[in-house]
Amino acid sequence: MKKKKQEVVISDKAFALLGQMRKQGGLPALNENIQDIFRLSNDTQTSAADLAGVIMRDCGLASNLLMAANSLTFAPRTPLKTITAAVTFLGFDQVYLMALAFSVFKQNMRENFDQDMLRLYASSYFSGIISMELSRFYGYTAPEEVFVAGLFYNLPCLALAGTFPEEYERLDQLVKSGHSMEDACMQVFEVSYEEICVGVVELYRIPGKVEDVLVRKEKRDDILHLIEAASHVTGMLFGKNPGGRQELDKIDRKLGKLLKKHSFSITDIIRQSCGQDKNMVRFFNLNPDDIDMMVNVLEWGKAIPAQVVNKLGIGEGLDDTLTPRESRETIFNSYMQELFLLRRSRPDLNQVLMLAQEAIYNSLGAPEVFTTFIDQDTNVLKGRFSVSSKSAIEAKDLTIPLVRNSSPVIRCFVEKIPFRWSEGSNIELGLPENLSGRLRLKHALFAPLVVNDRAIGLYFIGRAEDEPFTTLDEIWLAQIIENVEIVCERIRRNRPE
Repeated sequence: MKKKKQEVVISDKAFALLGQMRKQGGLPALNENIQDIFRLSNDTQTSAADLAGVIMRDCGLASNLLMAANSLTFAPRTPLKTITAAVTFLGFDQVYLMALAFSVFKQNMRENFDQDMLRLYASSYFSGIISMELSRFYGYTAPEEVFVAGLFYNLPCLALAGTFPEEYERLDQLVKSGHSMEDACMQVFEVSYEEICVGVVELYRIPGKVEDVLVRKEKRDDILHLIEAASHVTGMLFGKNPGGRQELDKIDRKLGKLLKKHSFSITDIIRQSCGQDKNMVRFFNLNPDDIDMMVNVLEWGKAIPAQVVNKLGIGEGLDDTLTPRESRETIFNSYMQELFLLRRSRPDLNQVLMLAQEAIYNSLGAPEVFTTFIDQDTNVLKGRFSVSSKSAIEAKDLTIPLVRNSSPVIRCFVEKIPFRWSEGSNIELGLPENLSGRLRLKHALFAPLVVNDRAIGLYFIGRAEDEPFTTLDEIWLAQIIENVEIVCERIRRNRPE
């Protein structure tokens, strides 16, 4: 069986090799969240709230995206403190690319704890950060693409090293002795390196510029040359061959010519971009002083930079269980501040709705959150936005006819009174049967959205765990909803009669 991609024929032998790398974890399968992000980012009906809802399922991914979006390279005018803001700021395609990069990187790292592999992964991450900073100097308009392209540039090598360590060592020696990667790969694995790159692109459905770079589609591409330079210098930082001023001067001259700058210093770029990236500590336990020391040793050229710092380690950014958790009260207060500031800026209603939903999800610790509105034409209460722990559930799945007045959800809406429900209370929620069976809720809390003394919608939150909602939860929910009501009332008053 033959398969063609990017005008490169992937042989049966290459398919077998790629399959082995997938089976042994060198090329980890995409998790459910990333698959959902890919699906949603390619759906024209998707809202930012839909995409944010999937990202919020993974605390580690959410933290990484926020840190990346707030980096100096992206330079948002005001700090992005919520996932919904980051999704809106970055855009859907960019969110998928960055989520994909962090997910593959994170899954691979968990399987490879030895120092040799850690150095390879640290080199890969440094390459992404430095490439992104170089693209800023170049004036490239999509730096997140270059970050992912730089991070993934050596992914096929990393997959080979993680799956076939002895064979990869032979390949590495051939390359260092002057063989091309294509020739070395053919000698050791009897397949072309290009085939492996195309297979990786196909496996992860990598689009656009990242695909072009990974398969070296355009050899004269300036961005590819920037990434090659970044990869070269990070190889010196973490490899076994020290650099030195003479080698760095060559890189400076090459990049200075490419970037049209008479004076250029790659070491300044490393200090600036890597020293200020917070994920360096979270991923590799490298603080700015460590990076500065590594750069000094790189310039000296008499030792291996990666060996002068403390032992590389797996940081909290790669394990959600190690991520410090803020108190719920701190999270709630932070969201209330964001809602207040947004409320004052004459925002779009959808922005407020998305931020309110995120506030409820994170502050109240509820895995199921639905923002619903009344559909006047059909007289049903219908979900508009949602965040759910279940990937197949959508906002519209929560649809309840107003005539179902035995449901406490409908009574809450009609009577404009909040309601707390627990399993065993002998009261049926009256949710659609298919939705109820999938959620299997033990506790629920719902409250109306009231404007001009008229209910226009309802917030429904649920837990499948044993922890019931409290009076404090109800108070917090009311305060979040109040911000939405104020914005809705302002819009109503400004609408012509």
